[in-house]
Amino acid sequence: MKTSKRVAFLGECMLELSGTSLGQIQQSWGGDTLNAAVYFHRAQSAKDKTTGTYFVSALGTDPLSNELSKAWEKEGVLTEYVLRDPERMPGLYQILVSPEGEREFLYWRDNSAAKFLLKNAKFQGISESLTEIDLLCLSGISLGIFCPNDLIKLFNLLSKIRMRGGKVAFDSNYRPALWESADKARRAYKSMYIRTDIALVTYDDEALLWGDDSPSATAKRIHQSGVEIVVVRDGENGCHYSTYNLPKQHHVPAKQIDKVVDTTAAGDSFTGAFLSSYLDGEKLERCCEEGNTLAGSVIQHPGAIIPLSLLGIQT
Repeated sequence: MKTSKRVAFLGECMLELSGTSLGQIQQSWGGDTLNAAVYFHRAQSAKDKTTGTYFVSALGTDPLSNELSKAWEKEGVLTEYVLRDPERMPGLYQILVSPEGEREFLYWRDNSAAKFLLKNAKFQGISESLTEIDLLCLSGISLGIFCPNDLIKLFNLLSKIRMRGGKVAFDSNYRPALWESADKARRAYKSMYIRTDIALVTYDDEALLWGDDSPSATAKRIHQSGVEIVVVRDGENGCHYSTYNLPKQHHVPAKQIDKVVDTTAAGDSFTGAFLSSYLDGEKLERCCEEGNTLAGSVIQHPGAIIPLSLLGIQT
């Protein structure tokens, strides 16, 4: 089937462990850009769209890596840009969820295959193909796992994508544990924003990294880097959007949720739904509404990727 557009999500997906105690641990998988890719593809499929949804990453050649690749393909995510590294395996993380639904993560990823993606001998080949993509989405976690020299390669790729008419979307998703210092994170983010068309950020993360005192301050700072569209997610307050030429923020409230079970992938699902609507030519307010709605559904259930049936989608 011929696809009308091609969208890629670049980053790391790891094995996910969740549960409250030993003997009750469940195994799954998750990673911010892969989560966004899955929810993007689900949103497109629900509208009978034929957009090609690609994941750009690296796995090992071990049985668990094979299972991960098959699981992503089952979700409709194309894996031809997922490279294989015979010397490494996927990363691993454990989710600890508080009674209020907030989560804490423990990571084992220092030698993961995805961390060495840009050093893979075959990356240059897929890099050339990616310059023809319609939209590429990555995150602050994507930036955080790469060394400085690899970031230079990545930024050059993003510049080429934009030069050829493609768009770049960036979810800042700041995680202090990935960075030697906040200053190094800020420098990397500044280099990223000048190559970004759509910024999808979470206000709490921005306040932590930059000291912003309001969502409007966050948007203003990001627009100053030349970013065309800025969406600031603000938890139960919904989100705010603005554009470079019309920087006044517009508030899109979230629907009230009876009970928050697990906020894992709230931002990722928002990103997937927002970009799906954006690619369909919807107005930004509608894109934000779709993002809020999907995120509101996801946080009422445990885990990063919730079953299709919980979204009212039949397989």
